[in-house]
Amino acid sequence: MRRHGIGGYLDEGSALMTTQVPALADYRDLAELYRHWVERFEDNPIPARSAFDPVELRPWLGRLNLVAVETRQDDERDSPPDGDGARGRRFVYRVFATDVAQALDHEMTGREVGEDAPEVRQALLGDYCEVVDTGHPILRRHEISAHSRLLPHVRLMLPLGDGGAGGAEVTRVLVGIHPLWQPVRTPLTAGLPPEIDPEVIFGAARALAGV
Repeated sequence: MRRHGIGGYLDEGSALMTTQVPALADYRDLAELYRHWVERFEDNPIPARSAFDPVELRPWLGRLNLVAVETRQDDERDSPPDGDGARGRRFVYRVFATDVAQALDHEMTGREVGEDAPEVRQALLGDYCEVVDTGHPILRRHEISAHSRLLPHVRLMLPLGDGGAGGAEVTRVLVGIHPLWQPVRTPLTAGLPPEIDPEVIFGAARALAGV
């Protein structure tokens, strides 16, 4: 049996590898998230979001985005313009990584990708559209500038569907983030691992369930 892999296909049982730069094998947390995704195909063309138990995602919580893929309505096509590469779609954060929000000092849950930063939107839209159009995961290295800091990171973008008859359509993108910057902890979160924060778990559960 063959499964969708990064930049092509992955033979089931083979080692996790990619010829892209960066290499997935260099980031154990993302490689394990990728394996978790591969194991949840079941009988669907791509894994269904319902196949993911938020509790099992605890090792990555705090560094996960869950992005909904929505059709832009006609009266929304001018803001932002459809010519920006979204191809009639809007990408909305249902869960925004708390570690990233803290580093940026900016929360994006419920907001559109790059809503307040056109340069970030342009950089990310191509990746999201590629995942949606191909149904394949991709691995990218990005850098974000915020508060006079450069925040380099590697992101693994994984397509999810709704399962059933429409299971081939990508309706969500699960994004695992490996930060290459030094995390900053505020007094409220110092010493508190985000993976045991019940609000984060419940928020992820609601998002995966489509609530």
